[in-house]
Amino acid sequence: MTSLSPLSALARAGAALADGSDAASALAVLVRACAQALDAQAVGVVVAVDLERPDPASLELLAASSHTAAVLELYQVQVGEGPCVDAVTHGAEVAVEGDALQERWPLLGPLTAAAGLHAVHAVPLRWEGVVFGALNLFVRDQDALAHRRTEIRVFADLATVAVVHAQSRPDRGGLARAVVATLERSAVIEQAKGVVMQVRDADAGAAFDVLAGEAARRDVPVTVLADELLAEVARGAHVAWLAAPAREA
Repeated sequence: MTSLSPLSALARAGAALADGSDAASALAVLVRACAQALDAQAVGVVVAVDLERPDPASLELLAASSHTAAVLELYQVQVGEGPCVDAVTHGAEVAVEGDALQERWPLLGPLTAAAGLHAVHAVPLRWEGVVFGALNLFVRDQDALAHRRTEIRVFADLATVAVVHAQSRPDRGGLARAVVATLERSAVIEQAKGVVMQVRDADAGAAFDVLAGEAARRDVPVTVLADELLAEVARGAHVAWLAAPAREA
């Protein structure tokens, strides 16, 4: 994954919000930019669909920077333990590294160790006092995030704005509707990524980059392009831009 300076990454994520992209599109850009800026091997966002009871059973994956990120976030939701679970249920930042990962989360710890990830930082997503999700980063280097907490919080704040920016000062009910709507749009992006992965034999990150690049070329949100792609594939149409670029001789 290509590195970005923190300023460039924040600019990219902010631009996705400012240009009228929907929340799912903006979050897909944001988690990739966060991973690139902070040298994180996995970045994910989870949200609680039941704001009255933000426990593990109500959490769902909203965005992931890579396949590894998706696996780690979904496993946390499945087993009910991990940094994103703790950040949402306790409403506090979580920073753990080294052997403490397996000590604190005996089910998740072996999975992170197997992936070569040795430190994690999770930040709650909070809107007007209501915790509705978390941004979660996994890295290989135990010291990689030690001095990046301010930057991590900024990305978390942008993720919060991405979810609620379509609502004008939403109340709790409006926030819950925004979360559900964003989950639905995020699912469309994931389906479109699956199509690109199959056609181009690409991983999830590269597939998103293809979608994002074509969406930028057309000046439309990623979800708009994803809707179009899924519709064209469903009717068996040829999608010229989806084909892998010709290799140079």
